[in-house]
Amino acid sequence: MRFVMDGVEFELTAEQVCSRLKSHVPHDIHEHWVLVDGQRWPVKQVLAIATGAEKSRFVSRTARRHLRNLGFMTSDDGKSRKVGSIKVKALGAQSASSMLPPLDRITASVSFTWRYAGQVILDSEGLPAFPPLPREPGLYRFTFDSPGTDRAAMPDTRPRSGGPAGCYTCR
Repeated sequence: MRFVMDGVEFELTAEQVCSRLKSHVPHDIHEHWVLVDGQRWPVKQVLAIATGAEKSRFVSRTARRHLRNLGFMTSDDGKSRKVGSIKVKALGAQSASSMLPPLDRITASVSFTWRYAGQVILDSEGLPAFPPLPREPGLYRFTFDSPGTDRAAMPDTRPRSGGPAGCYTCR
């Protein structure tokens, strides 16, 4: 990648950054960092080592931008923004989990036990009425008799006290 910093043109690759850091150790991180080979480094230290430029010639925002453009994950800018009524911290474009180095793999399996909860009937308005359910979460199976078909989809978004709400597909 080519870029100009403080009037000087540089050409740099991610591989060059990694190889140039091999004989160095990271300094203490005060605010902003870059992740290189699973290790967090101060962004200005990395860009200075990689380019040979003095740290006083650029700010951390510049270092983060160039290192992100090379594909490295960096700290965000710390700014917050509002999404709907919730204030959230802004994440950089490189915050995707695919940018994190893999540490280990876990293989897991899950099994569920269906509990038969009874039959769903239609109430006087023609809407499904569910049998009472236990208060604890679980997977509950219902039967639903729909004349002329062996499957029926029942959208129901009305809030129900103590009962389910959502879109149900019955067999």
